[in-house]
Amino acid sequence: MRREALCLLIGAALALPSAATAGEADGLIRLAGGSDIVRILPPEFAPQPVAPPAPPTERKQSQPIPTPPPPPPEQRVEPKAPPTPPAPPEEKVAVGQFLKLQVRLGSLPSDANKATIGASLDTLDRPLAISIGLMNPSGALIVDAGQNSPAYLGGIRSGDVVVSMNGGVISDPAELRRRIATLRPGDTANMEVWRYKSDLDFVGTLRRLAEQGNAAVMQRLGHMYARGLGVSRDETEAARWYRLAASAGNTTAMSELAMMLFEGRGVERNSAEGLTLIRQAADAGNTVAQWRYGNVLTDGKYATKDPAQALIYFTRAAEAGYGPAMVDLGLLHANGNGVPRNYQEAARWYQKAIALNHPAAMVNLGVLYQRGNGVEKNEAEAANLYRRAADLNQPAGMHNYAALLDAGRGVARDSERAAELVMKALRSGHEFSFKQMTTNGNGYTREFRQSMQRRLKEEGAYNGPIDGDFGQTTQAAITAFFNKHKR
Repeated sequence: MRREALCLLIGAALALPSAATAGEADGLIRLAGGSDIVRILPPEFAPQPVAPPAPPTERKQSQPIPTPPPPPPEQRVEPKAPPTPPAPPEEKVAVGQFLKLQVRLGSLPSDANKATIGASLDTLDRPLAISIGLMNPSGALIVDAGQNSPAYLGGIRSGDVVVSMNGGVISDPAELRRRIATLRPGDTANMEVWRYKSDLDFVGTLRRLAEQGNAAVMQRLGHMYARGLGVSRDETEAARWYRLAASAGNTTAMSELAMMLFEGRGVERNSAEGLTLIRQAADAGNTVAQWRYGNVLTDGKYATKDPAQALIYFTRAAEAGYGPAMVDLGLLHANGNGVPRNYQEAARWYQKAIALNHPAAMVNLGVLYQRGNGVEKNEAEAANLYRRAADLNQPAGMHNYAALLDAGRGVARDSERAAELVMKALRSGHEFSFKQMTTNGNGYTREFRQSMQRRLKEEGAYNGPIDGDFGQTTQAAITAFFNKHKR
C-alpha cells in the first residue's frame, strides 16, 4: 500500500489530491504526503625454605643426654620446569576482502549525457552486512552487476558492496548515484568494494545463509523477489521468504508480508492476518510498520478509522527519524485530524522531513507558505520549495511549480518551462495534472497551452493546430499521452 502525499494548488484555486484519495470532498487539505592478550609469566625460581629447628625442651636428669644425630644430607632443590607456553591464538579466516577497481562509466539509455555504471543497487542493512563480514552497513549493495555493463567490465560483481568512490565514502545507493551524476560518460571512477568470499553466486550465497536460519537474509531474499532485484520478480516466492523470516521474528518481513496480505499479492488476500502482523511489527518498534499501521488507522480500509491512535504510531516513527511518518504527522496536524488543527506544528514536522531531503514535505511546506498558514505568506519560498521537490521528481512539486511559473507568482514567468514540467508530471502518471489539463486547462495562459500542444505533437499524440484551444482534440491527445505512460 503506497501513499502519495498531497499538495494544494493556489494558482488554479483547487486542492491537489493524489490518486490515493482523488474524489474525496470532505473539506480537508490534501497535501503531498580484540582485546590485548596478556601473558602471565611463571614465578621466579627459589629454593624451598628449610624448616627452622624445633625449640629446645627441658632435660630430665634421669635420662641420658642423647647423642646429636648426624646432619642430614644436603638437599638439592630442583628447579621446576617452565610451563609450556600457550599456543598462539588461531588466526581467523578472512570472509572477504576489499578490492580497488576502476570503472569506466557508460551512459543512460534514456539520456546519452548522463553517466551510469549499469548496475542494480540496493541498501545494506546491519544484519546483512554482518552476515557478509562487514560491521558497518554503509555502502551500496550491487544486487545485479549486469552482464557487459560498465560495472561488470570494471570487475564489479553481484553481491559486492561499494564503500567508496574517488576517495569519498559511499553511505548508501543514493550517495553513489549522486557521485556518478557529477561525472560524464567515459569518465573513470575509482571504486573500493567489499567482496564476500563464497563458492556460490550472490543469490546462492544468500540462500545458503537463509537455510542456516539467518532471518535477515530470508527477509532480503523476499525483498529481492518482490522487486525483481538480481532475480526474476516472483511475488509468490517473495511471500514465502517473508513468511519464513516473519516466523523467525523479523519485523521488517512481518511488515512486508502484511502489505502483501492486504493487497493479495503473492498470497491469498487476508486483511485480518495482515492487520495482526503489521501491528505486531509496529508494537515491536519497526518504524516502517509504525508508519504503515498509522496509515491503516487513518484510511480505515482494513481497520476502523482511528486518527487519534494513528497519531500515536506516526509520532513514534517520526521521533525515531522516519521521514514519511513526519510528513503524515504534519498532515494530521494541518487537517486537525485526531488532534486540534495546528499549522505551526505541521510546519515543524515538514521542516524536519525536509532536513532528510523528503520531497513531499517540501511540497506541503510550500503550500503553507503559499497560503500563509502557520508561517508568514511567501510565494517566493513556496516556489523554491516546489522547485526543490520537482528536482527530486516529485510530481506534485512539478505541477505546483509549473502553476507558479505560468502565473509568474513568486518566480519569473516562464510558460515554456511550466509546460515542460506538466508534461513530465503527466508522464509520471500524476492524476491531478491529468485532471487539471482535461477539465481546467483553459485556466492556464495561452502561451502555456500552445507549448503543451507543441509538445504533444512532438510525442505523436496530437495533430491539431497550435492555437492554445484545449478543446476535444487537445483533451483526447492529453488522455492518450497520459494513458500511454500511466503505470
